[in-house]
Amino acid sequence: MNVVLDKDAIIVRFACTLVDTNINPEDMIGKNWFDEFIESSDTEEVMKVFNGLFDNKLKEWKSYKNDIKINNKHRLMDFENTIMVKGNTKLLSFVGTEHIDTF
Repeated sequence: MNVVLDKDAIIVRFACTLVDTNINPEDMIGKNWFDEFIESSDTEEVMKVFNGLFDNKLKEWKSYKNDIKINNKHRLMDFENTIMVKGNTKLLSFVGTEHIDTF
């Protein structure tokens, strides 16, 4: 999963290659990441990380793990976050891979 969000968590770019998903990327552009992928019970914690990234606390949350909802399923994802600046606009770019515990 490769996603770019603006400061309001609006999806600017979206690509998903997760197994068992069938999401048209064009349908996600312009939607709010939290409304589409984050369970309401997790919103406060994930929003704290999101806001922290935009407040220059990237080192603290360069890597982050959280649950997303996708196709009526929950998936634990490992996210690698990067803040990009395009003109005067800050954007959050992240790559998410499904978390797999190793035994």
